[in-house]
Amino acid sequence: DKIAFDFPENMSTAAKVNITELIDGKVILHINPNINIFLPQHQKAILFHEFTHIYDFALLKDNYPDTICDVMASYS
Repeated sequence: DKIAFDFPENMSTAAKVNITELIDGKVILHINPNINIFLPQHQKAILFHEFTHIYDFALLKDNYPDTICDVMASYS
């Protein structure tokens, strides 16, 4: 699988991964184009957080196919 990056102008968060896109097999990391307002260490933490969601989804999707949205939402 490949990851794509998207830089939408109207984001209200620093970065996000959309669960419905992941379910559809699309791994897209949406990054606020203004992420550079944060210190580099904070930028790394933001991206690490989102990559953790991608990893968790890949790890859990087969074990919880009917409840993966609930599982991911429980800590995001």
